[in-house]
Order: sequence, then C-alpha cells, then structure tokens
Amino acid sequence: MKFIDLHCDCINRLYYSDSNQDILKNSFHVDIEKLKKGECFIQTFAIFLDEGFINSSNLILSDEFESMIKNYYTQINLAKDSISHISDKINNNDTMYALLSAEGCGFIEDNAERFNKLVDFGVKMASLTWNYENCLAFPNSADNNVMEKGLKKLGFEAIEFFNEKKIIADISHLSDGGAIDVLKTSKMPVIASHSNARALVNNARNLSDELIRKIADSGGVIGINFYPLFLSGSNEASIDDIIRHTDYIINIGGEDVVSIGSDFDGIECTPQIDDISQIQKLYSEFINSNHTFKTAEKLFYKNAERLFKTFNII
Repeated sequence: MKFIDLHCDCINRLYYSDSNQDILKNSFHVDIEKLKKGECFIQTFAIFLDEGFINSSNLILSDEFESMIKNYYTQINLAKDSISHISDKINNNDTMYALLSAEGCGFIEDNAERFNKLVDFGVKMASLTWNYENCLAFPNSADNNVMEKGLKKLGFEAIEFFNEKKIIADISHLSDGGAIDVLKTSKMPVIASHSNARALVNNARNLSDELIRKIADSGGVIGINFYPLFLSGSNEASIDDIIRHTDYIINIGGEDVVSIGSDFDGIECTPQIDDISQIQKLYSEFINSNHTFKTAEKLFYKNAERLFKTFNII
C-alpha cells in the first residue's frame, strides 16, 4: 500500500554527514531506493533547526536555515527522475513527491518579515519550536511550568501567517500551552507530525488526550512516531507498540486522525522496521491484528491526503 510519511530528518542527516552519501542511496533510514521499495507517495523532509547547537557554534540562524534549504533542493535535484518537490498543487498520484517542512522557526529572530522566507523557500509545513525556547514559543519539557506556557506574540502572528499562506501548523515539540494556543488561533487544521499518546508513555513529546481530541476536532492528523522511547518508554519497541499507540489515538480522536510520522533519521533505533523500505511490515501486522483495509488506508495515506487537499497541496 502506498504511504505518506509526515516527518523524517534525512536531509539534515545528509547535511551534517562527513561522508559523500546522498539522497539517491545512503546507509540511513531514508533514500530514494528505499522510498521506492516502501511504495512511497509523499515523503515529508524536515529542515531541522537545532538552535542550541547552531548558537553554540557561532553560526547565524537565518544563514544556516537558508543553507539547509539549499541542500534540500540540491538533494531533490539529484533525484529529479524519481521524486518531485511539491511546489504547487499536485494531481498525479503515480509520482513520488517530496514535501518540505521547517522543524522550528527560530530563524525568524524577532523579524516578522522573515516569515515570507517560508513561502519563498517552498515550505508547506512548519513547527514553531524544536526543543529550545525561541522568539515564538516554548518547547515540550519535563518542567510543568514550561509546559504550561503559551505562545509569544510572534508565535500568534506565525499561526495567522501560516493560515493565510496555507502552511500546515505542526505542534510536535511545542509546549502544551503553546499547542492549545495554536489550536485556538488556527482557522485551519493543525497537526502533530511525529508524536504519540502520553497516556501510554508519559513523555512530554507525546500528546495528552485533550490535545488528541482538539487536533481531531480541527480536522488535523497525528503522525505516529517510531522512536522506541516514545512508543514504550525504553530503547526497545515493536510494531505492536506502533499499533497500540495507533489504536489508542483512534479510540480518543477517531480513525480520521491517525497518520504516519516515522521520524526516521532523527531516531537512534527502530521497532522491527529497519528503514523506510520496510514500512509494509506495519501494514501486514496492522491487517493481521484485525484492522480493516479501510482503516489501514487512512493510517497509511488517506488521512494525510485529506489534510493536504484542505491546504491545496493535492
């Protein structure tokens, strides 16, 4: 079955790699060969801004962000015979597509004019933070005081800009208070591109039942993350754990809210799925565990496809 994955860090891993690997074929979780084998329809590639590392390296956030974006286009151009960057509305379901996501918008640095760079660069999805506080918002945290904090002024402006420009707002990595503010402010569906259920594993990166319901009510989706720490609370997890979180989220928010958000190339280990080429193992186990083909379709691509239609991506 074809799939849409809402999050991977392949482009950043290539960017920081000392080797000569590229998107066509590499030793990571995601490359073109693996995407084809896995029957990919749309792969979201995140440009991941580790603001703590960038600042400590005396780099300029906005310059580093632009450099990462250029690398994305360089990599996609290498594979132009196999994959196409989504720039305008697509209408060919037989082509494999790359969707560009900004994981953290700290490059704005109190300059609202820089929001326009997201449009200029072809970004279709964006989160406000990674794991650091920035000019927009506060991150997820084990500190309840931080988790309760909402958006900053520029964060509210960001969501209004996203709505206007049809950029999907992603609340993975955001504080609970910030996520609630996004859901209250946005007039468009909101997503958590790579997060699981906090009731099953009490990790700040997972979603409370309240957030699951509110995302579902917005018409958004939640991409199930394959990171064992978020699936089981340890370094060991299985496909059964992916299904357990999927079922829980369906029970809370309905079957129209679940999608795939692997977090491949951003996680250290994987649950019985070595890389994106083996994604169909999840489909087989999902069907074998008494789920219907219709529900499997929704998880693998239908729900994300519906979301993308809302934003005129498909």
